[in-house]
Amino acid sequence: MKQLTSAAFVVLALFASAGTAPAQTNLGLYAGFNTTSDDAYIGGNLRSGFGGNPNLFLYPSVDVYFIEDVTFLIFHGNIGYRFRPQSVSLEPYAGGGVSFRYVSSNSRGRSDGEVDVNLNAGVVFNRRSATRPFIELRLLLGETNNTLVQGGVLFSL
Repeated sequence: MKQLTSAAFVVLALFASAGTAPAQTNLGLYAGFNTTSDDAYIGGNLRSGFGGNPNLFLYPSVDVYFIEDVTFLIFHGNIGYRFRPQSVSLEPYAGGGVSFRYVSSNSRGRSDGEVDVNLNAGVVFNRRSATRPFIELRLLLGETNNTLVQGGVLFSL
């Protein structure tokens, strides 16, 4: 298990350390709902350009769940592709990557982790504004499959 945990953190560190142009960097804050476990969460992400292609972007993120007696975090490392229609203010995107789920029971003194593959799709509204709302659907595919629905705001940095 420690090898999987280490591998997940290495992948996330690579995503977070990729060089980007400052004009393409955004901070996202969001709230969501895990429809599989019926739990709400909050999170944040950093979206930045990748590979010199203006449509590609990296976006590592973290989800924090507030469940009694349990610490539950999900770390995501994703690559996304923006579909940029010329005439509308919507910016649909799709992507995928890896996720690491960390769960710790405070009363039992146990913790566990799981690495998943994730697929996601979403829409950013008002794409030409410095502050842009977005919605996203994310599927975590692994030992336990999860469906996440979230919405939030992106801020240009």
